Amino acid sequence: MENLSIKIDLAKLNGAFIKEIAGRTETKNCLVIPINDASLFQGQKGIYLDLLAREMKDSRYGDTHIVKQNLPKEKYQALTEDERRNQPILGSAKVMSGYGDSTPGAANATPQPNIPSDQQTDDLPF
Repeated sequence: MENLSIKIDLAKLNGAFIKEIAGRTETKNCLVIPINDASLFQGQKGIYLDLLAREMKDSRYGDTHIVKQNLPKEKYQALTEDERRNQPILGSAKVMSGYGDSTPGAANATPQPNIPSDQQTDDLPF
């Protein structure tokens, strides 16, 4: 099994912007991503970004794949040919040999969010 190292620039998602948000005790620099504008999918257990990694023919810099957003079929078909070609590259991926857990099924494991047990420590106003 091959492990991939993937880097994604979330600020390139449609409608994403950076804003400082004041909480109760401090101000934090936040990335805001509008769910619908960015074509994210809101499920029962989370908000999902569908990505597609395409293998590059020339991997001069060690990256073996480019990563783009995989839009829903109806949104993709509504784009013009120019808009389809100009979809931003959100990141890159490269094969990492001999790194990480190679246990069968490990790649399919869903990471669990790190939620503090004391919800009173949340510095954000929402």
